[in-house]
Amino acid sequence: MNKMFRVGMSDLNTTATHYNPGDQSTNYGIFQINSHYWCDDGKTPNTRCEVTCSEIQKDNFVKAVNCEKKIEAWHGMQAWLGWQNNCTGRIVSKYLEGCHL
Repeated sequence: MNKMFRVGMSDLNTTATHYNPGDQSTNYGIFQINSHYWCDDGKTPNTRCEVTCSEIQKDNFVKAVNCEKKIEAWHGMQAWLGWQNNCTGRIVSKYLEGCHL
């Protein structure tokens, strides 16, 4: 798979999780949305996206996309290490063709 299409550690798997031992949070779903600030994993009920982490892992990822939009509005694409490591400073327009962004 082309590295540009890998979203964080999810490999486009909506049920993916990645535990972060540093702050004991977990990243969830296709966008690897972090439980410390953005989704409720039962430990952090006051989250900015007002969505449970399990809702972000659904194959119908409307709630995940809506949460991603909030994160991007607050922090830009720099909120994701995958973007920082693979896209910052690179021309990525060819990967966005047909997305109507």
